[in-house]
Amino acid sequence: MSLPNSPRPDLQVVLDAQGALLDAARPEAVARQHARGRLTVREVIATLADADSFVEYGGLARPAVRDMTGPADGLVTGTAQVQGRAVDLVLYDYTVHGGTQSAINHIKIARMFEHALRHRLPVICWLEGGGARTHDMLVPARGASATFVVFARLSGRVPTIGIVPSRAFAGHANLAGMCDLLIAARDSAIGMAGPPLVEAAMGIKLTPEEIGPVSAHVQSGVVDLLADDDAHAIELAKRYLAYFGPAAAPGEAPDPEPLRNLVPENPRRAYDVKKVIAHIADIGSVLELKPSYGKSVVTSLVRFAGRAVGIVANQPMHLGGAIDSAASVKAARFVQICDAYDIPLLLLCDTPGLMVGPEAEKTGLVRHSGRLLSAIAQRPDLIGVGIDEDTALVIERGQAVEVIGQGTVTLVDARRMQSNLDDIESEEGLELIGVQLHLLPAGHRYAVPGARRGARRLPAPLAEAVAMLVEPGPLRG
Repeated sequence: MSLPNSPRPDLQVVLDAQGALLDAARPEAVARQHARGRLTVREVIATLADADSFVEYGGLARPAVRDMTGPADGLVTGTAQVQGRAVDLVLYDYTVHGGTQSAINHIKIARMFEHALRHRLPVICWLEGGGARTHDMLVPARGASATFVVFARLSGRVPTIGIVPSRAFAGHANLAGMCDLLIAARDSAIGMAGPPLVEAAMGIKLTPEEIGPVSAHVQSGVVDLLADDDAHAIELAKRYLAYFGPAAAPGEAPDPEPLRNLVPENPRRAYDVKKVIAHIADIGSVLELKPSYGKSVVTSLVRFAGRAVGIVANQPMHLGGAIDSAASVKAARFVQICDAYDIPLLLLCDTPGLMVGPEAEKTGLVRHSGRLLSAIAQRPDLIGVGIDEDTALVIERGQAVEVIGQGTVTLVDARRMQSNLDDIESEEGLELIGVQLHLLPAGHRYAVPGARRGARRLPAPLAEAVAMLVEPGPLRG
């Protein structure tokens, strides 16, 4: 017989099963992870997410193979608040079967990606593991995994961040390469196949670090940010994600006077454009991506008076600022990300042009430079959608004015707007208000002269329509 304040026996079974997932119930596994110098995934969540905000999905899942065990089947998933913003988290648990992918945890992660797509939530992936758990991959009634297809659909729709704390091979490496931003620890390794498959295919024995050392991926542009350890990687992820939220409080403005001497009058003299950026952006707000790749171009996220801005700048200290293939690929990708999430761009142009000569042509510069030009030239079309003579939407630069009442507007992302608004019924008293759209971030309400308090909202079908379709295309490259 249970005590008056104790849970029912059937509920206690569930609570005990949930408790068994936590680090306190797994001291040996925690000790092994700490001996590797790594955080457990539960410790990662505690560091990454706001206090008491994590809600776990699918924690009681277990391997499909009979008699196999493993907390959460080696993949912890859920939603949390990160710096006050809702985010979906997926974390492979290296202490459970080496963080490998299975039939069941593929289902879990695909559902989490679908959740992120449906609710437009950023995704942070903790990618530590050796690819497929081959003997636990087949559940005939479940069909093929949709993990990579669904994750690809997030491209350009929500920010995706991948963190590789140690080793990520095969499917884990695929997910890493699909993220908008990839952070890797200094001693990590990433590869399309681990030592067993490399030996079987090529007849050579190599360690994971010999196959795909992080140094190679930094030089090739695969890794965007290099972290000293797990805690540093989490800090970088939170810092990057903050650029894709609302404007921050205005930061401290730098002293602009040194700019007079930083850029020399003689065009043949080189200078460090990173110092120029430091003297125009809010102090401490510069986050440079891929600093060791495509060095003739600098790509940085910064803030101006608290607002996120992307900077693409030629770097005269490398190749005199000439744009080679690596710089083209790097800049094009950065421009696409900024465009997808409506981050304004500032171009600091000081270049003799594209790199020339036979060696440059061997790198595919003709194609890669074209990608950069195309990325910069892309912009949403100006669109006007009339509902009736008194109600309308105006869409410009990927944003729409949602008319709330006389003089009050709300900006929403027009690239998610349904094109079919035929069945929407309007209300009386709603008038289109002219407003300057530029430099107003989406998702905020603005009052213009003549606004009335208590203005009525648009009909719910219209508000829902504006929040839905006309999706941006996936990021390329």
